[in-house]
Formats: sequence, structure tokens, C-alpha cells
Amino acid sequence: YLLGHYDEAFAHVTEGLARRGKKGGKRSIAHSLSSLGNIQKDRGRFGEAENCHREALELRRAIGDRAGEVTSLCNLAVLACERGNFDDARNGWQEALREAEDMGSLPLQALALGNLGELARTQGNHDESRRRLGEAIELATDLHDPRLSSEATRNLALLEHYHGDSARARELAKRANEIADHAGLRDNQGRTLLTLGEVYAGTLFDASDADDNPTHPEMRAAERYFSKGIKVLREIGNDSELAKGLERFGRYKIEHDDVSAGAALLNEALAIFTRLGMKQQKLDVERILDAL
Repeated sequence: YLLGHYDEAFAHVTEGLARRGKKGGKRSIAHSLSSLGNIQKDRGRFGEAENCHREALELRRAIGDRAGEVTSLCNLAVLACERGNFDDARNGWQEALREAEDMGSLPLQALALGNLGELARTQGNHDESRRRLGEAIELATDLHDPRLSSEATRNLALLEHYHGDSARARELAKRANEIADHAGLRDNQGRTLLTLGEVYAGTLFDASDADDNPTHPEMRAAERYFSKGIKVLREIGNDSELAKGLERFGRYKIEHDDVSAGAALLNEALAIFTRLGMKQQKLDVERILDAL
């Protein structure tokens, strides 16, 4: 699953779930349901993913599996965030963080902190985001967890980018990508490539001749990273992240006067957002298209 082989992972987990179901082991069944929910979320099947995670949460609470309960809370919060239900997402991650701290579980604390840091960044709470992401990176580094380390570092790169520190943003984005590449985490690779595209695209506004010169090195780098990230996410079938990448690349194209190509990318993103029920992202894209 972490390598981006979603179909193989789905077949393996469903087979394991059927086998474990016959034996009646609730902890094992909950683990399989949780894995299946993550696969379905990345494939864009949010309703099926939520059903899996809620069933896993009920089983884990019934058997007193606190670590599993925290994982399920985080998974449900991710789905809420993808659907634009940000208050539900924050509440879920905050509850997960409290439970993880009470248990003394550092991996689960890192997971919740990273998610809260990303949410704070997207909502403009930059001081909170920097604090949460810094704590998550420190824990993930100590735990040698490349997935969490790459994702938290990627989000910190975006935060620095929005604050105008292009050099620092590039450094962090490249580090996040290197971590993902080294660990072979294709899902993270796709996201970090898109972040590199966004970071390089942002520096174009400081280059006076960039808009009139399609061969400008920053522009070539931005387009290359956007294209590579989209290719990876399309290959592994991560529809929700693919749609976000298509939207970012579409905005970039429109900002640099390639309106036709930008509109095509945005329309593809809109179709995916609509299918997945990602309402806030759908509205954002519709507003851009209506203004063209």
C-alpha cells in the first residue's frame, strides 16, 4: 500500500479480512478494516473508506485497543478534512492527540501533530502550524519514520513558501522528496513533487521576465515537477491527491497565460472532486472556471 500498489494491496487485505473473519479475532479484523479504509480513501472511495474506519473504531473500542482507537480517530479525521468538514477533522485529531499523550505513544503523537499542523497551515494559523509540524518532524526523525517525516517536512516547506522564504522552502521540499524517494514511498513522492512545483512556481513572481519567457529555468522546473507529481499519483490511483495536483497545475497554467491548458486541467480536477464529494475543493475550482 505505501509503495502505491493499491490494487494488489486491496486484494491482499480483502483476502486477509475474509480469512481473519472466520477466526473471529476482533483485533485482526479491525486492523484489516483500517488498512482497507486507507486504501479505499486513496482510491477515492470515501463512503466505503468511512464505513471501514467506523467499523474498525467500534471494534477497537469494544476490545479496549486504545492505540487502534487513536489510529481510527486519525483516519476518520483525514476523511472529514478531505470532505471540507474542518471542525470535525480538528476535533478528531485533537481527541487522538490527547489519547496518544495519555498513553505515552510517540508514533501516534507524531501522526496527530502532523495532521493538526497541516490543517493549521491550510487555515492560516501559521504559528500553530509551525509549532505542530516542528514537533511532528522531531518525533518522526527520532522514530525513523520516513512517511511521517516526509509529510511533515513537506508541509513545513509550504509554510515557508507562503511566508516568502523561497530558499528555505526549496530546501525543505527537496528534503521531503529525498526522504520519500529513499524509502520508496510513491504516494509521498507524488505529493512532494507537487510541492516542489508549487515552490518553484512561487519564485516566478520575483522574476521580472518569467511571464514572457517560457524557457525561464524556474518555469521549466515548476512544470517538470508538477507533471512528474501528477504522473506518479495517476499511476498509483490516488484520486484525491491527483485532483489537488491537477488543480494546482491548472492554476499555474492560467496564471501564466495558458488558459486553454489550465482550464482542461481544472475541469479534470473538478470531475474528480465532484465524484469524491470534496465540496470545498469543488467550489474553489468552479469559481475559477466561472471567472475565465
